[in-house]
Amino acid sequence: MDPWFILTQLGLPEGWACISLAMAIAYILLRKTAWRKPSPERRAFKRVTVLLTLALILSFVSVHAIKETTRIPRPCTPCPSPEISACNPYCTENDFSFPSGHAAAIFAAATSAFLAFGRRREALLLYVPAVMVAYSRVALGVHTFPDILAGSLIGAGSALLVWRYRGRLGILA
Repeated sequence: MDPWFILTQLGLPEGWACISLAMAIAYILLRKTAWRKPSPERRAFKRVTVLLTLALILSFVSVHAIKETTRIPRPCTPCPSPEISACNPYCTENDFSFPSGHAAAIFAAATSAFLAFGRRREALLLYVPAVMVAYSRVALGVHTFPDILAGSLIGAGSALLVWRYRGRLGILA
């Protein structure tokens, strides 16, 4: 199996949605049991959960709105049957290329964690796998560089936007 394909799975938007939902459920359950009193850990977990969830929603909506507006085809040919030799087995049918949803999801997650954990230098390491996941989309031939660049900017921008307006939204206290 192609290592780029394994790496690209880290950017699945559906996977990040499940992680965000699991974190929200865990927060609710922990708040009812172990975290009855406010604590720094509880606030940090709540902050990253809310930030990640809202950033993912914003990036998902933005990516799909842009994809449906621009309708730029993928740079690959899907494989409807194994007999076609010039097709790309990683290419999906009925989905547009610009911008990359994988890049948006992984950059929304990395930026959310970076902001929620106090913008420490160590948190910058979160961008290493994010860049690798984004690049894996080009390496697999399912996106172009502008696709992943736009997706990365949308994901990071979504988290930054939620973080910037957290006070006005009354969240992340």
